[in-house]
This record gives sequence, structure tokens and C-alpha cells, in this order.
Amino acid sequence: MIKEIIIGLCDDDENIHRIIEKMVKDYEVSVEISTSLVHFMSAEEFLAFKGKLDMVLLDIDMPGMDGIEAGHQARRNNLPCRIVMLTGKTERFKEAFPVGAVAFVTKPVEETELFAAIEEVERRMIGEDVENVSDGGKWHCVRQKDILYVMADGSQTRVFLENTSFRSENSLDWWEQELDERMFFRTHRSFVVNLGKIQSMEGTHPIMITGEKISVAKRRRTVFERAYMEYDLRYR
Repeated sequence: MIKEIIIGLCDDDENIHRIIEKMVKDYEVSVEISTSLVHFMSAEEFLAFKGKLDMVLLDIDMPGMDGIEAGHQARRNNLPCRIVMLTGKTERFKEAFPVGAVAFVTKPVEETELFAAIEEVERRMIGEDVENVSDGGKWHCVRQKDILYVMADGSQTRVFLENTSFRSENSLDWWEQELDERMFFRTHRSFVVNLGKIQSMEGTHPIMITGEKISVAKRRRTVFERAYMEYDLRYR
């Protein structure tokens, strides 16, 4: 369960900041979750921010760089936060689809619509849990979403990240139960794979972002393809 969500608000209207700040506080109370709201008065200020954001409410119509261009720039810079578009001009919503906006909030902002947008972002925030991996007596803290795959290694396992790997004393069965089933899939008796780290498919075999090809057992192919499609549609 998500315990905290960090929300960026990028809008040139100070009144919008006051209204949304109150609504976010009301949301925090209603769902018993901790929230932090980071204020940006321009797209340039948002793009220069180096801290962590889980989502950003991005106004489409701003002087200088507008929200559509800011969204494209955020994607080019691989900013990990999810984008919710904010505007009073609904005819511009279609311009935001290439940005990958997960939701839209119209002005004047209504609490129910804002709450629904935050809930949609929460639903997509998977793989945030941290695992403590023991490697020869040394402990490493690893976020689930940073794991590429876990591979069986005898009675133990090896946990692979992009640039390193750790030996784990836990079995592959243990990892399969521990990892978020929405994001991870047991493709083979030797592999549990992060669906979010698949770069492409070669036939029925996933190619990871590191270029590695992972085996998929013949009997698991149909179920794997269904799980991968569901992840891509619901959580990407």
C-alpha cells in the first residue's frame, strides 16, 4: 500500500495553488495517506526541479513554455513522475495524449475529479516496496521496480539490476510470492521477470532493457503474453 505521494503543481495562477493545496489536504485526510505538494509557477521551474515527484498536475495554458511542451520535455528528460493535465480548455486535451498523461482535470477544479486523478496515479504506483537482499552477509536495500529479474541459482537466487547483481539466500518460489504480481511474472522455472523492464519481444521471448533475452516456458507463453499486455495497458 502506498504510504506517501509527492505531488507537483505547475500553474501560473496563485489562486489555483491555494485551491488545490486545500483539496490535497482533504484527500490526505479522506484516504489516510501522507501527501506533499511542491509548487511551481512555471514550466521552466518544474523542469529544473531535481527532487522526487510521483505525479505532477501540469497546466496546459501557461505563459512562455506551455504544459504540452513541458510534458514533452519531461518525457525527453526521462522524468519518472506521472503527468496529469490541468486546463480549462478541454479542446486541448487531445494534444496531451502523446505526452502520456494518465488523467485530465478541468478548471474550475472539482474535488471529485482531482481525487480520481490522484487515485489513478496511486493505482499505477507499483513496485515501490523495498526488499532487503542478503549477499554473503552484506545487506542491500533494493526497490522492487529496480529489479530486472530474479534467476534461480541452486537453492538460492541471484537478483539482477541494470548495473549489478546480488546473490540472495531466498528461493525463487519465495521471490515469486514476495514481488508484486502486477509487475513480476514467473516466465520459467528459473526466472521471475519485471514486466516494466522489458524493452521488446523477440517472438515469444522478452528482451530486457539490458539486451538480455529471457526464456519463457512453452506452457506459460499464453499467460505471460496476457500478463504483459495487462501491465502495458494498466501500469506503464
